[in-house]
Amino acid sequence: MDYPASTRLTRMSAMLHEPHLARRWNCGLNLYLKVFLRKVDPPNGAASGTAGDWSTRNERGPARNIVRWRPGEFEAWAAQYQRECQSFWDTKFWLCPPATYAGMDFQYQGTTLRPNARCGLHLSLVTSDTLADHTIEVVRLADTEPYYRSDSAHYDHRDLAPNPTSGGLTQRAHIHEVGHLLTLGHSNESDAACVNNNPVCYAGPNVMGSGEDIDTTNAVPWQNAMAALTRTSSSQWRVTMTEILPAVR
Repeated sequence: MDYPASTRLTRMSAMLHEPHLARRWNCGLNLYLKVFLRKVDPPNGAASGTAGDWSTRNERGPARNIVRWRPGEFEAWAAQYQRECQSFWDTKFWLCPPATYAGMDFQYQGTTLRPNARCGLHLSLVTSDTLADHTIEVVRLADTEPYYRSDSAHYDHRDLAPNPTSGGLTQRAHIHEVGHLLTLGHSNESDAACVNNNPVCYAGPNVMGSGEDIDTTNAVPWQNAMAALTRTSSSQWRVTMTEILPAVR
């Protein structure tokens, strides 16, 4: 393996870094997401206006009432978005290579070691559409507006706060939506009853359902990246949520 090894994926990129003492001689597999957060204000300098949300565009509902962002408010919102999304998804998984794959093996003090891959996320905010993998429009709702249905490309200023979902669970919308940017679907989308994004699709406490739990099923983006980098099958890379040190070969 020649390091660093990199590949372009669907609207993100990946890089595999060589084994390093700081990772206790495991490799580092990072996914890189570049996001442009577009501040949406009412047009023509107006103090208030309207903007469509997910249901407006897909179900032809009423537009939502928005107001202008206050000075410095959007910048603080963006910084919190970046910090919390990266913190939630970064370094949650390790991938163990297939028994038949020796492409990452290396020598250390006369011993052959087979490293695992620590899975990281680097989410950076960029300043334009042209630099971004994804563009997200963000509105500031009027205090009198009770509702805005967000999706992975449209947020409102309340989305950073935990919101009640179903079964007594809570979820922060931006954490869930970044999962979609990483190519994850809803936790229960394989259910035949999951149609038109209905509540069945969100069953369970997983972050891609109605809560903020995370488990090995959420490591698929990193498994796919490793498969692309090593020309193996993604299912061959075993996922663990605890660190495993390199194996002696």
